[in-house]
Amino acid sequence: VDVRAALEDDKFRVAYKRHEETLERQQHHCCLMGFQSTSPYARPLMKDKLTVTLSHLDDLATSYSADQRRQQGYTQTYAELLTASGPVRSLCSLDDGATVACASSQGPIWVYNWREGREVSRMRCETGPNCPVLQMCKASEDNGLLASGDQHGRLVLWDLRGPSVASEAHLHQQSITGLHWDKSSNAVLTASEDTHLMLYDIASGTVIGRGKPQSLTCGDGVPSTALAVVGEGATRRLLVGGADGKLRCWAQDGSTFNRIHTISCNKTQASKCIMANDGWRLVVATRPADTILCGGDPNSGGLLLFDVRRLSESDESSALVAHCAADRFSNEFSGIQDGVWDMTLMSGKHDSTVALCCMNGVVRAFDINSASEGTLKELVSEWSFDVLGSDTDTFPPAAYPCAITSLNENLVMTASTEPALAVWRRSDNLENIAKSDHQEHRVEPSPWAREPPLVLRSRCSMLRKPQGVRETEFLLPYGTTLCAIKDSLQHDRARHIGFPPRKMPPLRCRCGLGCTF
Repeated sequence: VDVRAALEDDKFRVAYKRHEETLERQQHHCCLMGFQSTSPYARPLMKDKLTVTLSHLDDLATSYSADQRRQQGYTQTYAELLTASGPVRSLCSLDDGATVACASSQGPIWVYNWREGREVSRMRCETGPNCPVLQMCKASEDNGLLASGDQHGRLVLWDLRGPSVASEAHLHQQSITGLHWDKSSNAVLTASEDTHLMLYDIASGTVIGRGKPQSLTCGDGVPSTALAVVGEGATRRLLVGGADGKLRCWAQDGSTFNRIHTISCNKTQASKCIMANDGWRLVVATRPADTILCGGDPNSGGLLLFDVRRLSESDESSALVAHCAADRFSNEFSGIQDGVWDMTLMSGKHDSTVALCCMNGVVRAFDINSASEGTLKELVSEWSFDVLGSDTDTFPPAAYPCAITSLNENLVMTASTEPALAVWRRSDNLENIAKSDHQEHRVEPSPWAREPPLVLRSRCSMLRKPQGVRETEFLLPYGTTLCAIKDSLQHDRARHIGFPPRKMPPLRCRCGLGCTF
């Protein structure tokens, strides 16, 4: 008995040491790859790595990605959820430059690490089709909580360590169109198409504040379209966009909200509002307003820049310091509509801030530092880039970028309706291009001597099963070597735990000649 107990103890000690070495190696590898393996949202990925008994599988996948970058300049990966759940409509960066929460148009939410080229975790996939999630935001300092608001007015807090549902509440009767995590009170602020504002306390799981336009006053019955929070403490203001082409400013007094200002957005409704890092510039992306609510033909939308320090003045229209109107681009065949559908801010060198907008089927950049604090100025696009134009054979003409988010000061992720995800690196010579564009007499550089504004780093596409190939013969297009090792690893696992080994299907070469090996 003592010998048997000693043998069991030795096995446990050896297995524990092996797992510790594997975890240490993977943590070191992840830090080199550019993201923190100790973050709460990375735990599902690390648990999956511990189950990999072949220690060099990650090294092989990394080498394969490096070969792809050397051959074609970027890494190509594939995601199953892009095929099953449709395009990604909302993106939320988790602050490590590599991990992003994605909300698909058919309901699922999944966390994707583009440096690893794989899904970290997935949510809302067990109950079948769900209503789309329209808004997402981080709800904790360590990014362990993710808040989501869907089309039915449900607010869900997700614990990304599992993942699992930490809290859930049906706050609104219509779609949630704005989410903001208040760090000081540890609460989530929501705006909805039912015109209500709600303040949801995370710790107690209850609503601790609410607001709504009074009956027969400005904003009564007008759906909210966007939300932004300005300032802290007593000077805190809530800016809520409306479908009637107005931007309403609210003051929070404890658990109540009072409207204090109304600003016109020139018959355009706000689709997204972001505060710049300086704390006084508010960038508003707009789309055409509702024809009935705005009382006439709406404008095409575009980009507006407000100075929030002027909201207390008698003439609220003076808060608008710069604007840019989008071109009329509605196309019933392509699905592209007027206005800006999504926007993000990127910080550059010399304290510059650039707004990247999904507008007119392309990504356009606007330098908001070019707007002065004096008279009204028109914003001019610094550059525009077609993120789908480099792959005309892959993307159909109806595809267009529908979501965008910045990962850090050099990287940005875009989602398209193809569906696909792409990570782009900001070109190093953008500032030189911007400076040369303002010179009256300049020499045009050769086309091959100038990099495009955005350079592709990684692309994640949906899986397409070739015609005439059965499901059992369809392999993930990661290369035949990696597929063979993964299939052999699964075969060895089944044999190790006592299941009868299944017959492995022959691997088919992708040359088209029907070779097997």
